[in-house]
Amino acid sequence: MIKGIKLWIKRILTTLFGLYLLIVGANYLYHYTQPTNDELDQYRVGFEVMYDKKVDYSIHFYDPNEPTSVLAYCLLLGGKGMYVAVNRDNWRKLTQDRRMLTMMHEMGHCSMNLKHNDAEFKDGCPVYLMASYIMPQYCIDDHGIGYYLSSLSIQEKH
Repeated sequence: MIKGIKLWIKRILTTLFGLYLLIVGANYLYHYTQPTNDELDQYRVGFEVMYDKKVDYSIHFYDPNEPTSVLAYCLLLGGKGMYVAVNRDNWRKLTQDRRMLTMMHEMGHCSMNLKHNDAEFKDGCPVYLMASYIMPQYCIDDHGIGYYLSSLSIQEKH
């Protein structure tokens, strides 16, 4: 009798886990459980020092199934965690400055709960690092990487 109950419970739990994978998606579960990539970890450390925020989620590369312009994204898993996934192909094409800004932007979403803000200066450059589009190199050159890094703290206060 007890053996039958244990088997019944095991089947229910297996079914529930299967439903969980269907609802959440195996892809999300895969990304959520990936360890932080060593190459990307330096940006996590920099973010924690600059903004005094703990980054306790995965930051890792992914390989898209088809070409895309997406550099990276922060995915919030409905109160159950989050992760940052970085497109490996597009990452290789970025300058060091753009890599830094991309990572700070995504961690701004995950750790500071910042939304996109497309306010622009008269020269067409974004006022904040949290713009929804890829920042042109001339904006980084004209306004400076330091300005854009400090804009996260400014945006967080508003």
